[in-house]
Amino acid sequence: MRLHRAILRTAACLVPVRQRSEWLAEWRAELCYVNHRPMAFCLGAFHDAFWLRRRASALQRGAILSMDSPLRCLLLLSLLAAAGVFAGSTVSIVHPQKSGVDVPLALVLLSYGMLALVALMVLMATSPPTLGDYPGGRGLRRNLFLIAKILLVTPAAFGASLGIPQFFLIAEILALRWTFADQSQRCPVCLHRLTHPTRIGDASHAFLEWYGVELICAHGHGLLYVPEIVTSCYKTHRWQALDPSWSSLFL
Repeated sequence: MRLHRAILRTAACLVPVRQRSEWLAEWRAELCYVNHRPMAFCLGAFHDAFWLRRRASALQRGAILSMDSPLRCLLLLSLLAAAGVFAGSTVSIVHPQKSGVDVPLALVLLSYGMLALVALMVLMATSPPTLGDYPGGRGLRRNLFLIAKILLVTPAAFGASLGIPQFFLIAEILALRWTFADQSQRCPVCLHRLTHPTRIGDASHAFLEWYGVELICAHGHGLLYVPEIVTSCYKTHRWQALDPSWSSLFL
């Protein structure tokens, strides 16, 4: 048994630190009930430990590119905006001397700014974004976060369109659609993306009962109710704040 426990302790070194103690306790408890080929059972722990290590590494790589955090979201959008400016600076419209037309850079920027405004107007006219109903308003910090994202996705859309006005208009509309969709699924307090979407209710009971999707803030700030069907009581997203008594569930 000492040899078997030593093998499990060795395999536990491969398990991520946060899961190590619980993982080792579970394998030791199961070892007590193994009567047939205990050595093979202990060696199988290495396979499980390797899987947990690979999974943790994959999650960590995914977290680097994730936009769940508002700071990481703005950082990645800033990188995309810088890449868009760099890509756009290589086309002839930004360097008019290549095309033989002397167009001031300020006029070029103004024209694309007007196109961005047209894209926003088209989006508002065709599919108005829904930011939801938040008691006490959406807050200055939330509004500034939305404005910052709009300002950053515009140069990214410019780079994606390679400076072609028609393509820029389409790219800007798509970028703005993503911006408002992302904003509508963020916590108004911490600005992190809401998680664990859960469908609640049934379409046949939509008149008197809630029918839609419920999302939750992982930091315990509240719940967001997204109606599947617009009804008289739920016409838009509705935020439900949670008091501090719920904080113990989100540690």
